[in-house]
Amino acid sequence: MDKLILIKPDESYASEILDYKREFTQYESAMDGCGSLKYTDDTLEFVSDCEKYSIGKNLPKNHVPSTQLMLLSVDDDKIIGMIQIRHELNDGLKNFGGHIGYSVRPTKRRNGYAKKMLALTLPIAKLLGLNKVLITAREDNIASEKTILANGGIYENTLLEPKNGLNFKRFWIDLNNTQSVKLEESAMAIVICNDKILSIKESFYNGDAVSLPKGHKEVGESLFETAIRECFEETGLKLRESDFIAQLKPFSYEFSYPKIGLIRKNVFPFLFKVQSEGNIAIKEKTTLKVEWSSLENFFKNCPFEGVNKVVKDALSLIE
Repeated sequence: MDKLILIKPDESYASEILDYKREFTQYESAMDGCGSLKYTDDTLEFVSDCEKYSIGKNLPKNHVPSTQLMLLSVDDDKIIGMIQIRHELNDGLKNFGGHIGYSVRPTKRRNGYAKKMLALTLPIAKLLGLNKVLITAREDNIASEKTILANGGIYENTLLEPKNGLNFKRFWIDLNNTQSVKLEESAMAIVICNDKILSIKESFYNGDAVSLPKGHKEVGESLFETAIRECFEETGLKLRESDFIAQLKPFSYEFSYPKIGLIRKNVFPFLFKVQSEGNIAIKEKTTLKVEWSSLENFFKNCPFEGVNKVVKDALSLIE
């Protein structure tokens, strides 16, 4: 199976999101768990809706706050599936919709992706405060029923949905023994100038380390915009859009943080190449050093395997 990660919708994946929707249209397949993407071809609108709905803002009638996620194949940047966690149940969801809805693109079904996507999602649902989740499946959807059962689903009953005359099986998954996971996403700026790389040495809770400028997305910001902003805020270097070379494959890792617990972090790297080193300076309290480092010294001092790998991938694009 491909290397898979769950990510939040972002405009950096606009073409992949539209390609995902086109496939459902082509196969005349239902887009369960896709939120407002079912009703719009505007990816910026979809991304904005996802951010708003996650905090209960501008909810459509009969909707509840929800967290929208996408299952991404890191190998080819293809969206395999989408899944939505509803933070609470209204009457309709209590009977037929459930806490979680999902779908896998038609050409990728029968490969275990739904099972994996649901397994990755349940710890996130636990962090949202859900101790058990209701998931439903149409009575004739054997594949979805198998996915739910494989993730610990316990059958409760079957209810007739009167509007469409369909029977829905209702399953509960107990999350009391599931370790919660906080999903974090960061954008990273890889900046190259004359065979040197812009690096920072910063202080972490468990020690000091050399790495690259990166940070979390702000509301209404794309990952690309985050990379540019974080580079300036951490090093003082102002990047321009014309300096951009490529977006590289994301990487993911997990770690535990005091008082927070287990964190699953997705890092989205963006490659930039500048003509001059410009003015750089320490801009944040946790930063100990900012410098243009030789590639040899960077690889020698950076302890993060994922960062080193993506820098090597970046260099192969500009050699």
